Amino acid sequence: PPARLAVLTAWTCAALATVFLAGFGLLTADPNVLMADIPLYSPRLAVLPVLGTLALALAVPMVPATALAWRARWWGPPARIAYTLLTLSTVAFFAVALDYRLLLL
Repeated sequence: PPARLAVLTAWTCAALATVFLAGFGLLTADPNVLMADIPLYSPRLAVLPVLGTLALALAVPMVPATALAWRARWWGPPARIAYTLLTLSTVAFFAVALDYRLLLL
């Protein structure tokens, strides 16, 4: 069913984005480590853009799924509002990530 696929996509996207943010926060918490990791292109620095890009790939189908959720009334109004807010926040997050070139595009 498409409603379950939409929920699975949203959860997976949110999990990947959370890991991306946590990794980015840990990496930038110590400027000395960050400055050492950039020229060495450490594995933890290399994996972050991959995680972010995978999350973006899962975020793209969330936009039409939001419209379909409202049209087909997949869930009750509170769940549709929550999914819509999640989609809007995901779009805003990736707009910032793309603006700062944190993804592999």
